[in-house]
Amino acid sequence: MVDSSSFLTPPVPSTTNGIAAQQELGQWVLASNTAVAIFNADDQLYFASPSFMQLYAVQPGDQTFHSIISHCFHQQKGPRIIGPLSQWISTVQSKRRTIPVRTFEVVMLDGRWMWGTEVTFTNQWTMVQIIDFTAIKNKEFALQKAHAEAVLAAKTDDLTGLPNRGAIIQRFHQLYEYCLGQHQSLTVAIIDLDHFKSVNDNFGHAMGDAVLRHFSTQADILIRAAGGVIGRSGGEEFLVVLPNSPTSCGQDLLEKLRVHLQKHPFSTAQSIIYYTFSSGLVSSTQLCSFEDLYKAADKALYTAKIRGRNQDCVSTPVKANTQQ
Repeated sequence: MVDSSSFLTPPVPSTTNGIAAQQELGQWVLASNTAVAIFNADDQLYFASPSFMQLYAVQPGDQTFHSIISHCFHQQKGPRIIGPLSQWISTVQSKRRTIPVRTFEVVMLDGRWMWGTEVTFTNQWTMVQIIDFTAIKNKEFALQKAHAEAVLAAKTDDLTGLPNRGAIIQRFHQLYEYCLGQHQSLTVAIIDLDHFKSVNDNFGHAMGDAVLRHFSTQADILIRAAGGVIGRSGGEEFLVVLPNSPTSCGQDLLEKLRVHLQKHPFSTAQSIIYYTFSSGLVSSTQLCSFEDLYKAADKALYTAKIRGRNQDCVSTPVKANTQQ
C-alpha cells in the first residue's frame, strides 16, 4: 500500500495575491511550450498545455488518461504502444501514483524520445511534464555504438577480421566451461600455413596478406557452420576451438577445408596461389588448463610438419593434474 503522507502537498493560494501569482505562472507555462498536464484523483484531465494536447492528440471535451491513450493507439499517434492496449495501460497504471516523484521514458511513434516527470500530491492529483530529450538520447546511442565498436576492435585482428589471440583464448574458456558442464569433449587445433614465407618472398607481403585474408574467410565459413570458432593467434598461425567434438570430427572438418582450398585457391587477375596448411589437434574432457591443451596441440603440429606438412596430427588427450 502506498503511503500518501509522502506525497507533495498541492499548492493552495490563501490570498488574492496568491491566486494572481498562480494565474501568472499558468500563463508562463502556456507560453513556454512545455508539455504539462494535470489529472484529478479520478484520472480526469483537469488541465493540459497546448504542447501536451498536440503531443498526445488530446481531443475536445472531457478526457481521462485512458481515453487519451486509447485515442492515440487507435489513431496511431503519440506514444509507441507495444502489445495489447489493455495490457500496456494496465502496466502503466500499476506504476502511476506509486511515489511522490516518478520519472520515465516515452518513445513516440515519430521516433522522438521524451522524458516524463509525474508529481503526485496528497490528494492524488498528478501533474505530468513531458520534455523532448531526443538529442540527448541520440548522443547516448552514439556513445554506446562507439563503445561497442571499440570493444570489438580490441578483440579483432586488423588484417583478417577474425578474433585476435586474446579474444580466441577468451572464447576457448567460455566454450570449455560449457563443455565441461555438459560432459562433452572439446577439441583445440593449431593451424599453420605451410611455407608461408615463400609466398611473401615470391609475391610480396601485400599478396601474402591477401592470402591470409582468403584463408581466414574460407576457414571461418566452414568452422562456424560446424559450431566452432577460429581466431588468428599470430603471423600465419590460427587457433580453432570445436566444442562437443572429438579429434576425429576435427580432422574431418580440417580435411574438408583442405579439399576446399585445393578447389578454390587464392586468385587474382595476375596469379593463382595454391597453398596448404598443417595442423595439430588435441581434445579433452578432463579439467585442464588452456596452456596444457595448447602445448599438446603445438607439439602435434610440429610432428605434422616433420612428417611432410599438408596434414594433421593428433595428440593424446590431455588429462587433469589432480592433487590429492
